[in-house]
Amino acid sequence: MSIAGEYHATKEHMGCGYTSTWTVTAVDDDTVVVSEHCGSYCCGCVPNPCPKAGCCAHHMTRASDGSYSGSLGGKPIKLTAQPDGTLHHLTTDGPMIMTRR
Repeated sequence: MSIAGEYHATKEHMGCGYTSTWTVTAVDDDTVVVSEHCGSYCCGCVPNPCPKAGCCAHHMTRASDGSYSGSLGGKPIKLTAQPDGTLHHLTTDGPMIMTRR
């Protein structure tokens, strides 16, 4: 099953109410690009002025079956498919859980 598609994302742990929509795009069998949509916010109302999109999107290559990794700005990023259909996404801002929309 492909992980490509739109996902609702929330921060794990102390997320301060972060919510957003991200799109996972399969470039080929070994590469994915994960982009944050405009309109994300934290603390229930504070908008994110710099979504992770375009040159700041998360470009990752397959690390193992269902797992992709890379780096952005010297920080590790990772995307891992979970058995329940969610994705665990380690971003440059911390870990989040993504559920398919």
